[in-house]
Amino acid sequence: PRAVQKEIPIWLATGGTPESSMRAAEFGLPITYAIIGGNPRRFKRNIAVYRAVAENRGYRAEDMPVAVHSWGYIAETDEAAQREFYAPTKVTH
Repeated sequence: PRAVQKEIPIWLATGGTPESSMRAAEFGLPITYAIIGGNPRRFKRNIAVYRAVAENRGYRAEDMPVAVHSWGYIAETDEAAQREFYAPTKVTH
């Protein structure tokens, strides 16, 4: 099917390297950080780099969307989620 927008929106997705943050900002692209492990706070520095480079390139930081992609599992209870999700997830690591 055809896109509903005149221009197809392009986002740069990254696992969180500062270089990826700078690259997205240099091109004026929105960025999505994939947080698949570790502390999400570590992305704070990359977001600051992203916004600083974007502003240096003439983009307004408020026009540069930042998104986060993370996975999880929801069940009726915490115990059910752990029981259902832990074993299959452990196998993938």
